Amino acid sequence: MKYNLTIKKIFPWAGLNEYEGHVEGVIDGLDLCLYVMFCSADDWNTYACEGSTSEVDVWLERTGDFEFLDSEQSPHLQQLETIEYKVVGKVLEVSGENILLDINDFLLKVDLDQEPVLFLLK
Repeated sequence: MKYNLTIKKIFPWAGLNEYEGHVEGVIDGLDLCLYVMFCSADDWNTYACEGSTSEVDVWLERTGDFEFLDSEQSPHLQQLETIEYKVVGKVLEVSGENILLDINDFLLKVDLDQEPVLFLLK
């Protein structure tokens, strides 16, 4: 899903791959922490400047189990660790191994067979 992300803080992972890291930012009023992978380390200076706003693709990749819950469960996005989240939402669409969730009017694409991290691509 395409969103406007306002970046608050950047965290390049210099000890790993210099083109990977995470950012803390705001999308639609939600404070989120997102995994980032650029083509090169130089892209951190071009695209991930603190205070800047960029249009980005955001989705959740998950591992582990998922379950169907009764309709009494409140939709929510709960941060477990830096870039890991637990999500409860209403399924709006299924396309292959991807679903589209509505989490209190925040639409999120979920890839059902990967790791549970939010991704950001420029």
